[in-house]
Amino acid sequence: MPEKEFIISQATRVVAEDFRNNILKNATEILQRDIQKVTTQKESDNEIYLTVDDHAAVEGDDFQINQSTDSRITITAKTSLGVMYGALAVSRNILKIDDFWYWMDTVPSVQKSIKWTNFDLHIPDYRTKYRGWFVNDELLLRGWKDHDSDRYVWNRVFETALRVGCNVIVPGTDVSSQINRNPAKSFGLAIAQHHAEPLGAKMFAREYPDLNAPFIKYPDLFRKLWRDAIMDQKGTPTIYSLGFRGQGDKPFCEDDNSREWNDQSIADVVNGIIQEQYDMVRELDPEAPMALNIYGELAGLYRKDLIKVPDDVIEIWADSGYGKLVSRRQNLDNPRLPLLDVPNPHHRQRGLYYHVAFHDLQASNFLGLLSNSPEFVSSELTKAHEKHFDTLELVNTGNIKPHVLYLREAAKSWIDGYQARTNDQILDDYVANYYGSHQAEIVSLYKRYWQAIVQYGSHSDETAGDEFAPFMIRRIIKAWVGHREKMSDTGWVVG
Repeated sequence: MPEKEFIISQATRVVAEDFRNNILKNATEILQRDIQKVTTQKESDNEIYLTVDDHAAVEGDDFQINQSTDSRITITAKTSLGVMYGALAVSRNILKIDDFWYWMDTVPSVQKSIKWTNFDLHIPDYRTKYRGWFVNDELLLRGWKDHDSDRYVWNRVFETALRVGCNVIVPGTDVSSQINRNPAKSFGLAIAQHHAEPLGAKMFAREYPDLNAPFIKYPDLFRKLWRDAIMDQKGTPTIYSLGFRGQGDKPFCEDDNSREWNDQSIADVVNGIIQEQYDMVRELDPEAPMALNIYGELAGLYRKDLIKVPDDVIEIWADSGYGKLVSRRQNLDNPRLPLLDVPNPHHRQRGLYYHVAFHDLQASNFLGLLSNSPEFVSSELTKAHEKHFDTLELVNTGNIKPHVLYLREAAKSWIDGYQARTNDQILDDYVANYYGSHQAEIVSLYKRYWQAIVQYGSHSDETAGDEFAPFMIRRIIKAWVGHREKMSDTGWVVG
């Protein structure tokens, strides 16, 4: 039997069965754009047809590609997201467009036309059910306009997330998360929410700027924000975040001096709010999944068995902010409680909130590479998956470009069968993909970066990123101007 082939050229059209479906529309535009990029010649007219079919012979968000006729390829899936994955698989595997092309300025190889013979493409076997990014750099992205639009930039964020296998995204915080919510859904991504924005609600301080924000004082105003948020998102792919932190992502009790707070009284308020939010979602959007970020002060209360969580809520646990699977340091308070040893007697599903970038205004990395090596990150993620912290994984990134090395590896770790990799394996793979020459020298430079990192604490993972220098400079200036003998907030540097 002769080998089937399909010639992709400037004459190839990408057609969606239903252009009213925004996900198919975006998939069509991406694949058509990439065909125009990599071909120069017109061959015979033909088309790639994108369609959703409830009876497709695939499961979940997988897709199938068939040559219907000599002049038509059909990409079919049971879900619109599956069709998007199919279009991106053609872009990656057949047209050879790199997943991070936009951020890494990669130039694809251009040919007159492309002979396509391998139609057996599918999504990887993922062990992580919900895979996503938290794009925690909305201020920079908001001011960056490409094609005269920062919408274009955010659309490239969504496209890149999908290319590496994401099906979930936290599209910024505060105003950005509200603006970007529907555009992200139009690419097929489900929406998750920052732990400071329960249920995706608008910030209390932004809606009521003249009021203090204690829940106990204004419970009905908070409830209205929560209900409005659910009504705005109901029936769309959303993972609702339960919980309660104060404005500015801090313990809520810091905004409320109406009483003396202790662990039990804080837990009583949080438990009541979690149950209210849970009941509200079950009433208004009953099939939607929910998650609780066990982050900051909530982690300590949980370990004391003070936090009550409905059993069908996904627990999301956070790393140290620097990639280590221990509790986060809060200034001098650094118990380093192991995350993976927390008992799970209720057998709840668990996930991970993992930082490849972090913004603590102390020693974190935000504009530069993580201060701990990719081998370290690979090992930590593997340990988390072995302990079944893999129902939902949100990777906290800033702007995409500085963190591509780690985002690539995190995405690989979502695939079933992934095993921890060494620095040599990760760097050789990365450098070979993005650098055409001097590869050995470039790998060596990367290794020297982690060798030169400042270690501020007694543990090898307590390392300083790009925010450390400006933090220390600010504290030195503050002490000098204030004629103080000691710098404030720096005790953690010396232990």
